[in-house]
Amino acid sequence: EPGGGAVILELRVKDGQKVKRDDIIAVLSNYPTADTEVRTAEAKLLKARQQREAMVSGFRVAEIAMQEAVVRTETETNKLKQLQFQRSSMPPDEKQLELSISQQNVEREQAKLRVWKEQLTADLAQSETEINILTAKVDDARNAREQALVRSPLDGVVAEVYSRQGERIHANGIVKIVDLDQVRILAEIDDIHVSRIVVGGKVEVTFR
Repeated sequence: EPGGGAVILELRVKDGQKVKRDDIIAVLSNYPTADTEVRTAEAKLLKARQQREAMVSGFRVAEIAMQEAVVRTETETNKLKQLQFQRSSMPPDEKQLELSISQQNVEREQAKLRVWKEQLTADLAQSETEINILTAKVDDARNAREQALVRSPLDGVVAEVYSRQGERIHANGIVKIVDLDQVRILAEIDDIHVSRIVVGGKVEVTFR
């Protein structure tokens, strides 16, 4: 960034410290905002999932089950009336009127059940879409938060610190990390110790 980059909110290493790959080296100044956005996105996603769960197992499903029972009752009542009117001495026009009213009741309850089921299906589909969108937002927020953390790219030792806590990132970066698993050292040995040097022997090296 212009002006040297983001400000270091927290520096978690020091000179000579050993670090492992993916250890957090520093926390940048935009981390608190990014972390808040993650928590907000996760809360919205949790709320959407709870609402969908309520749709699947809550009162709306119970209402549909009750309406199905009403439809069955109305259907059986209509069939019973048809059987009764076959043996009834009522005038034909009155029979037809009663049967028509009974059939309308069945159709009305069936239509109500159909509308409720279609509405629930549509609401579930909309909820699923919303959950997918919120899940993507959570992933984006987590990625943004992760970018506010500087991690070590390798196992090694902190050889030099360029940027301190509260400072903007130096042009050279934050720290220099070197891998000392394989090093080549050119050293001068006193004559009195030459006889102790053998190929393959172990040595202990210290630096001033």
